Amino acid sequence: MSVKTNKQLRQFGLVVGVGLAVVASISWYRGHTTVPYVLWSGAALLLLFGLVYPPALRPVEKGWMKFGYVLGWINTRIILTLLFALVVTPIGAVARLFRDPLDRSVDDGKATYWLPKKVAPVRPEVYERQF
Repeated sequence: MSVKTNKQLRQFGLVVGVGLAVVASISWYRGHTTVPYVLWSGAALLLLFGLVYPPALRPVEKGWMKFGYVLGWINTRIILTLLFALVVTPIGAVARLFRDPLDRSVDDGKATYWLPKKVAPVRPEVYERQF
């Protein structure tokens, strides 16, 4: 993690402070009594330090980023597991059931099982710009 500038810390304080204030307002609107005041207090502190003295937010931002990395690691495993289980596995199972990608069929009448290679003309431009 790189060292954050005062501008980045100020942006962090303002964005997270406003986000907490919005979440607190929604919680208050739904009728909760204690949670909105705790969130509003946190939002006020973040906004205050973000506007007045951004370097004070450095440990908060560092902890927030570590928390984000942990959540990202967990979410990646969950999403990739679901993708594999719900998309890749059924496609592989259907492909194995209904086709033979290696052409393993036995034909006694064939003289050879070799397949002729499709020859394409080679152009030097293809090697000059590979990507």
